[in-house]
Order: sequence, then C-alpha cells, then structure tokens
Amino acid sequence: KVRESCRSSGCTTVHELLEHEIHAKLHQTAPSSAGGAVLADPSAAMGLTWLFRSLHFTVCIMHGLTEGGTTADVMATAYAQVLEPFHTWKMRNLFKFGARRAPQYSELVQLLAPSTNRADREALVQAKMHHYVEVCTPLVHAGKTLLADLQLNDMRKV
Repeated sequence: KVRESCRSSGCTTVHELLEHEIHAKLHQTAPSSAGGAVLADPSAAMGLTWLFRSLHFTVCIMHGLTEGGTTADVMATAYAQVLEPFHTWKMRNLFKFGARRAPQYSELVQLLAPSTNRADREALVQAKMHHYVEVCTPLVHAGKTLLADLQLNDMRKV
C-alpha cells in the first residue's frame, strides 16, 4: 500500500505521502481524544498504521522475552497492550487461538539460531533481541508521533 502510494503520488518521504493523502481528502482527520480519524482503506496511512502497530507488538514481545518472560505470557501482555484495543471479539479470539500454538521459549531460540552451537545459542538470540528492541523502539515512537501529529490515529476496531 505504501510503496504503491509513493509511486503514484511522487512523494519521497512518509510525511509527504501522508500529507498528500490528507490534502486529497482521503481521510477524515481527528485527534484521538475526539475518537480518532477515519482512514481510507486501502491507503498508505492505513498500511502505516498497521505496520507501526505490528512493529510495536514485536518490540514488546522481544523486550518481554529478554526480561525472562514466558512466550505465552509475553505474547498475551504485548497483545493486550498493543493490538487488542483495535480488535473485535472475533479477532481477539482468533489471536488467542493462534497464540496458544506459539513455540515455547527454548523452541523459539532453536528456531532463531539453528546453526549456532547450543552453548552460545541463547546468548546470541538474547543479544539480537536486545538489538531489535533498541533499534525499533525509536521507529515505533516516531511512527506513532507522526500519525498523532497529523491526526491520523484510526481507533476503530477490525
């Protein structure tokens, strides 16, 4: 959605692209305190909204795992904080069904670093998760700030 919108609009930055969509009256903008925006779908703003939410969700999972949480607990906490407010009853139940099938932490470590020797595997995965959280947290904040500043926070449930 974002890539196609950039190509068709000639915009070179995300900010330009979102402003282009606003000026084209693609969205009904409003601050979150007033119930939020109504974004067109498909649109770059909608695509970026879910991209930033998904990135935030994975950052929360990685952070929780580096703090020693179980996969199930970390996923439940991250989901409740980030995605659940935007999901209907059906989506919440679908997520919970899928989350029950998530691998245990030890299986996850094996999946993430299968060719690393067993003694070094967890340290490597922990270091990579710390790095992911460190790099992606500012991106999440920047994205959320951008959408809020342009009054493009769509609070509706899917």
